[in-house]
Amino acid sequence: MKHSKLTICLVIALALASFFIIQPAFAIENQVPAPKLKIPIPGMAPFSDVNSSNGNIASSWIAEYIVAIYRYGIGIIGLLAMIMIAVGGVRWVISQGNPGKVGEAKGQITGALSGVALALGSYMLLSLINTDLVNFRPLNIGLIEKPDFSSAGGVLTGDYTGKPSFSNNNSTYDSMLRQAANQYGVDCSLAKAIMMTESAGNPKAASKDSKGQVLAKGLMQTINSTFTRMNVGSDPFDPQTSINAGVKYLSQLKRTACNGGTSNSVGCISTQTKYIAAAYNGGPGANGASKRSGCSGKTAWECPANWDRSRSNSYLQTYNYVGKVQANYNLIITNGWGC
Repeated sequence: MKHSKLTICLVIALALASFFIIQPAFAIENQVPAPKLKIPIPGMAPFSDVNSSNGNIASSWIAEYIVAIYRYGIGIIGLLAMIMIAVGGVRWVISQGNPGKVGEAKGQITGALSGVALALGSYMLLSLINTDLVNFRPLNIGLIEKPDFSSAGGVLTGDYTGKPSFSNNNSTYDSMLRQAANQYGVDCSLAKAIMMTESAGNPKAASKDSKGQVLAKGLMQTINSTFTRMNVGSDPFDPQTSINAGVKYLSQLKRTACNGGTSNSVGCISTQTKYIAAAYNGGPGANGASKRSGCSGKTAWECPANWDRSRSNSYLQTYNYVGKVQANYNLIITNGWGC
């Protein structure tokens, strides 16, 4: 009789151990490398990779971590219950029929089983309260499109106020602008509007990044890589050289401003002033179709979701820049200040 009781207790304990220790692994398709925990939870499968679509990323890392903690906790409870049941069975066997000791042994086994039932029942209880408490959904995070600013620094533009950045005509470089505009087939008034927006006519203007490194130089504020690619000279602070580089780049943008082409599905036309200006400041990618929800049919720089005021290099800068160029261009045309 005693041996049969001990056998029953051991069978129950082993069954619990197999239930709690042997756990199935998640099978989730990976797309983007996921982080690795420095202190992993024993038995936890690697995090699922991030899914990216429609301008959003869906991450289930937090949900998987909570599930792993829950399962690990259940496993610990099961292991402790198994030990308590085994100990209770041994106490029952060696009680020699003593009613007090048998009662204690039964109470120990009953308590262990009750603890397991409570732990397992917690899932059902939470599910009855609200299924969202046990069905974790991935976090959907919207992507913020990062401008490449592959043409000019634009640091001197400031916030767009709807007004031109100058009030008096600066004709110092009109002849240079006219020469370059004729050579590369660009609207001279647009080139002048870009120049006044970028440097306010200061040939020594320089734009720096957060580390103090000079990125854009001269009247047209072309960045180093763009200036080198234009291959018009070696000194970006030389007025004629800077103008030649900027105007030559504008002539290229007349064919590539719409994210590398002359037009695209969101209405960009590479010969229009605003799209040329946007590409000059934020790179041709600024005129690509926005991937943000709620911005269907808009370019990246025209989508308000990409206007992050806390960052100096968000598309808010490009939006302000385009407005400033258009205001300057209109002022030049209206007053006959073109070159």
